[in-house]
Amino acid sequence: MKILASFNPLYNLKGSTEYDQAQVESWLTYGVTNIEVPISALKASSSSSELTNSIKNDLESALFVINSHVMSSTYMVGDDVTIADIALVCALREAADAQLWNPKSTDEKLTNITKWYSSVSSLDFFQEALTNFLSSGLEATSISTTSVSAVDGGSNDAISFHGVAPPVVNKLYKRNRIRIKEILAQPANYYGKTVTVAGWTRTVRKAGGKLLFLELNDGSCGTSLQCICEATETEGFEESKSSGGTGSSFQLVGIVNESPSEGQAVELKVTNAKLLGAVYGGDAENKTVGGMVYPMSKKEHTLEHMRQHAHLRPRAGLHAAAMRIRHAMAYATHKFFHDNGFLYIHTPIITCADCEGAGEQFGITTLLGADHHKPDVELPKIAEPEKKEMSKKEMKRLAKLKAQGKDVKVEEETRVVGAVDYTKDFFGKRANLTVSGQLNVETHACALSDVYTFGPTFRAENSHTARHLCEFWMIEPEIAFADLNDDINLAEDYLKYCVQYALEMCKDDLEFFEKSQFGEKGLRDRLRNVLDNPFKVSR
Repeated sequence: MKILASFNPLYNLKGSTEYDQAQVESWLTYGVTNIEVPISALKASSSSSELTNSIKNDLESALFVINSHVMSSTYMVGDDVTIADIALVCALREAADAQLWNPKSTDEKLTNITKWYSSVSSLDFFQEALTNFLSSGLEATSISTTSVSAVDGGSNDAISFHGVAPPVVNKLYKRNRIRIKEILAQPANYYGKTVTVAGWTRTVRKAGGKLLFLELNDGSCGTSLQCICEATETEGFEESKSSGGTGSSFQLVGIVNESPSEGQAVELKVTNAKLLGAVYGGDAENKTVGGMVYPMSKKEHTLEHMRQHAHLRPRAGLHAAAMRIRHAMAYATHKFFHDNGFLYIHTPIITCADCEGAGEQFGITTLLGADHHKPDVELPKIAEPEKKEMSKKEMKRLAKLKAQGKDVKVEEETRVVGAVDYTKDFFGKRANLTVSGQLNVETHACALSDVYTFGPTFRAENSHTARHLCEFWMIEPEIAFADLNDDINLAEDYLKYCVQYALEMCKDDLEFFEKSQFGEKGLRDRLRNVLDNPFKVSR
C-alpha cells in the first residue's frame, strides 16, 4: 500500500494530518484483521460449510461497521480518498471473488458501502495504480498487508493476541484548534489556509508599536510557531500587547504562510488574537501584569530552579520533552504486553504486606489526625497485657495433648509493650505505600496465566543519589508455565520494542536531549546499539 501511495504523493493518500494518518492506520489494521485474515484462512483450509458460514458472519459484521461509517462521510478518513479506502476496497474485491459478498447488492442495509465501493473502485487513479501494481506480479491483498506490517513495526511477524481494537472514530468530540505539531509536520498542507491555534508564549517581541511577534507553543512538540500580529489587521492587537510577555496564553486565528526567515518553515499571520491569560509578574505581589518576576524564560533553567517552581515546570522544554517520551513509553509498554496476550492488573498502592522484606517503607496512618498543626499529638500505645487464668477446658485440652506425647505450645500474639497500637488505626494494622506490586500480581498469574502490573512504587531508603528514587513506576510481568529463558527473552523483546518505539515516535525529543546540557550526546546511537545487538553474551 505504501508503494501504491507513492504513485502520486500529491493525493495525500496516507492522510493530510497526523490525526488522519492515525485514522488511516486504524482502518488498515481493521481491514486486515476482519476481512483479509478470515479470507486467507478460508483459502488455506479445506472446504467446510461451518468455517465458511463463520467467516461470512464475521465479514457481514465488518460490512455493517464500514457501512455505518461511510453513512456520514464520503470516504473512510477525511474528504479525500486515502490508502484506507483503497486497502478496504482491495480486501472487499477479494471477498467478492470468493463469493462472500456482492458489491452490487441491493440490500438496503448495505446501500452506503456499495456506493462507497463503487465510487472508490471507479476512480481513474485507483484503476491505473491497481493495474500498475498487479502488473508487478503481486497479489492485490498483499497491498494492505504491507501497510499494516509497517504500522506494527515493519515486520510480518507482528502479533496481537487480544485482537485488533476498533478504529477511534469520534462522534462528538472534535478539537476546536489545530495542534502546532500538525502544522509543522506538514506545512505545505496548510499554506494559505485559515487555522485556529492556542498555547502559551515562549517569547513576545514588540516592533515599533505596530507589530507583535508571538512565539507560541502548545506542548504538542518542542518547536514553537511564530505568530505575527499587525495593528491594522489583527483584531485584539492592543489587548495582546498587554499580555505580560512570556507565559501568557493566547488563542489565535490566522492564515498559515511560508516563512521568509531561516530556521522556520511557516508563520501565522494573525487576524484575530484572543488573550486567554495574562502574566501577573509585574511586582513582587503578582498583582500587576508584567514579566519582571515571572520565574520562567526561554533560556534553559537549572533543575533546581524548575523544582522550586513546580507548577510552571511543564512549560520548560526539558520537562515537556521528558513527559512526551514518558507518555510514549507508557503507551508502548501497554501495547507490547497487550499484543502479547497479557492482562494489565491494578495492584494496590496501600498495602499491609512488605513484598520484598526490606522494611524501608512509607507508613500510612490516620492516627495523627486531620489537623496538621495540632500540638502534642498522643499516639495510642500497646499496654501491658492483663494476665488471664487458663480455663479448665483449655487446661484439659493441653493435658490431653501432653499425654499423647505432642509438643504443647501456647501461641501468643506478638505485641511489643509501648509500641504504637495500630489496632486503633484506619486499617486495624500498620499500612504502608507499596514497594512492589509483585506479590499481588503473582496471585493473578496463578489464575490468568500471563499478567503484568505497571504502577507507582515507593521506597523509603534515605539515599540522595541519582540511583535512588523514593517514588517511581515499575513494570512487573509474571508469566505462568514458563522458565527462566522465557522470562529473559520477554524482557529483551520488551526493552527493544520500547527503544524502537522511542526512536521512531520521539525523534525530535531525543534530538533535544542530545543537545541539552542535561541530556546525553550520542543518545540515539546508543539506543540503536541496544537494538542491533543481543543481550545474551555467548561464552
